[in-house]
Amino acid sequence: CYNYVYCTEIDCSRLSDAKYGSNEARKNACLYTDFLKEGDFFKEKIAELSEIVCNAAKMGDILSIEILREEAGEAASTVMVVVNKLNLADKDFDLVLVGGVFKCEKYFKNLFFKILKNKFQRINFKSLTEKPVEGAIKLALESL
Repeated sequence: CYNYVYCTEIDCSRLSDAKYGSNEARKNACLYTDFLKEGDFFKEKIAELSEIVCNAAKMGDILSIEILREEAGEAASTVMVVVNKLNLADKDFDLVLVGGVFKCEKYFKNLFFKILKNKFQRINFKSLTEKPVEGAIKLALESL
């Protein structure tokens, strides 16, 4: 199996240093595979996986760094689509950050910010301060 994400059986000792760079990277690839084989993806599992990938990236794991960089680009692309559809590109607007992956500053958050700041100079990044349901309740009460 050449792509660890799709493996159902994997012999971690057979992963080559040429592909994964180090023994630590092989262990991380096997950790990801074991995690993915466990079944259902709940919010907690995704959060746990992002923490594992971020920690591995901090240790220099090339595969983890690549995953985070790709995901920062994908997340930024999604934001770009929404911003353009809402015609906010030339306006001041806030983007609220939700999720543990934003704790991974060096390999995710900083790149995500850079991509979006280059595209939308008037974007403001905000951390989530209230639960989303609180905002929904406030909007509902205002519309009464």
